[in-house]
Amino acid sequence: MLNLETLRKRALARLTALPELLYAFTRHWFLLVLCLGVGTGTMVAKVKTDPVVYRGSATLSLNSAAEGLAANLDRRSEAKDDGGRFFTSRVELLQNDSVLRKVVRELRAVNILRQDENTEVVEYGTVRRAINYVRQKLAEAQDFLEHPNRLDTSEDLLIQRAVGSFRRRTQVEPNPRTSTVRIHVFGSSRDAIPKELEKWIQAYRDRLVTMASESRDPFFDARERYWQKMEESALDALESFNKQHPDVSKAAQDLLLKQLFRAELELEDLRRERDSPQLRSLILPDNRQRDPKWEALHSRKLQLEQELIQQEVASGEKSDKANFLRFQIKGIDEELGKLASGPKSDDPEQRVTDLNEQIKKWSLEVESIRERYMTLSSLVEQKDRLVEDVQNTSKTRRDYQDSSQEWAEKIEAMKMVQVGTVDSPTVDFQPVNTYPHRQVLFGALGGLLMGVVLALLLELLSPKVRFKQDIYTEFGVAVIGVLPRR
Repeated sequence: MLNLETLRKRALARLTALPELLYAFTRHWFLLVLCLGVGTGTMVAKVKTDPVVYRGSATLSLNSAAEGLAANLDRRSEAKDDGGRFFTSRVELLQNDSVLRKVVRELRAVNILRQDENTEVVEYGTVRRAINYVRQKLAEAQDFLEHPNRLDTSEDLLIQRAVGSFRRRTQVEPNPRTSTVRIHVFGSSRDAIPKELEKWIQAYRDRLVTMASESRDPFFDARERYWQKMEESALDALESFNKQHPDVSKAAQDLLLKQLFRAELELEDLRRERDSPQLRSLILPDNRQRDPKWEALHSRKLQLEQELIQQEVASGEKSDKANFLRFQIKGIDEELGKLASGPKSDDPEQRVTDLNEQIKKWSLEVESIRERYMTLSSLVEQKDRLVEDVQNTSKTRRDYQDSSQEWAEKIEAMKMVQVGTVDSPTVDFQPVNTYPHRQVLFGALGGLLMGVVLALLLELLSPKVRFKQDIYTEFGVAVIGVLPRR
């Protein structure tokens, strides 16, 4: 019964001894020769049907951009390999999918795939055409395994196939010491290779610019959106304030201030008139006695009072003469009272009373206007703050817009700075040497190695007994000796 233990015993018995191993190869010589021939023939057919391939080359310099950023990175992180990591990331970006997709879109996927075609098929003979036909079918089978939906003619799938084709035909040789990169493009069309190199370099530069822009644009966009929201909030607050207080303005504040000044001036004039020396001199008793009419009546009253006293002593209090004197004194008192209660404009005391009432009224008016003015001033200050917030937020948002535009202009100017071209793209005049003899030799060695592997497998799987060790391996019986057949 064949199992792993049996295979292990056969391998120890048949493949560890050199004589048995050589004997196994001699018994399977036909298989070895067949595999050797198949490998050699396959490689010869490949070499004979390989298309002519040209190589285009260009050298890119990352020195200016790499040194500056590496220095900044070294100052920030104090790491020795920051510059190397930066250079490696830039080199890996050359064969990035986004870069190659842009190249394919610029040159069209059909033109990229055309570089894989063999343009010398028309010059082939019958055998070479047959071999090339088989190669095409094998390539189609491989392509079908890699892309099961290859029959789909959608543009995205075509671009994907073109990107894979272009990636296989490109080669990158970085040189960290000089911060340069040697790029190669292989293809069957010598005229199309320079265009592919130029578009590749341009797409690489654009990708670097896009990366730099993507690193800053989100920041500017976020800040701009934030300040735009702040500006809208400030505008909403200002509109709400204007709806609640439509009469609040600088003009209304100035008008109310003028009213306050006029009221204070009126109040000051009233106080000045009340406290004037002319008005105060009129309310003194000495000044009042100087009135001739009042003085005459007052003297007549005093004279009648003296006569009344004498008449009461002489003829008694109830005499007709005394009663007549009393009647005259009463009439004089009435006239004196009329003089004391005359027109208010002519009475200084009444004028002072009127002035005090007017001063009290205007004092209340001034206090009312002052309170209204203070309230209006606070509202005007609040409105000014809201207007200032709107202006500041709008200015900050515009500053971020201007900064974003300046950054975009700087990024556009950095295209030629980040990647320099040491030499212009060139294409070799002679096709690339594919070393056909070496390929044939490797094919022969590969076929021979395959034959050796198959011979060893057949030897392990064969149940025939050929050596003494096989008897022990197959039957578990030790062999002392072998007697020849009579």
